[in-house]
Amino acid sequence: MRPLIIIALCGFSAVSEDNLALINKGKADQAISNLKSELAENPKSGKSHELMALAYLRQNKLNDAAEEAKKALELSPDEASTHVAAARVYTAKQEFGTASAELDKAAAIDSSYAEIALYRGALALARKDFKTAASLLEPHVNAHPDEPFGHYYLGLAQYGMKKPDKTVQHFQRFLSLAPDTPEAARVESLLRSIR
Repeated sequence: MRPLIIIALCGFSAVSEDNLALINKGKADQAISNLKSELAENPKSGKSHELMALAYLRQNKLNDAAEEAKKALELSPDEASTHVAAARVYTAKQEFGTASAELDKAAAIDSSYAEIALYRGALALARKDFKTAASLLEPHVNAHPDEPFGHYYLGLAQYGMKKPDKTVQHFQRFLSLAPDTPEAARVESLLRSIR
């Protein structure tokens, strides 16, 4: 299973949002170039290191992503988003216990941070615990119906549980919300396999 890549835009500056949009659209190279320039000017920007970790994660460069996540944690230990980004890197590295611990730290900082529930569900999905993933993702999707990746990961959980109607429902919603993401091609392929 591919690691989770997308995060919400909550609390990001316009520059951060621009780089996040590039990462989400699969243009990690461009985001990395931008972030390297930003870090040359401000090497202690925890948010830039966090986004760099996500960009490397998008490229599946897990060691580079882990190094950037570590720097982000050192610089911004009180930011829930930093711990969530680190959890995503650890999930991709299949270090599930460490990923869970980072999500717990994020929840201790800001229990209302919506991405915590999303990535707890994604962590269960990475463990192939589809039932737990669905139970964690359904409340997130209900609370955030226009956030595409809740639908994406809930669709994957439903697919894993062999529930085609629910899979199709969530995958179609994902495609309507995020048709230009690299994940859209995977969703279309899985939808073809169901029909």
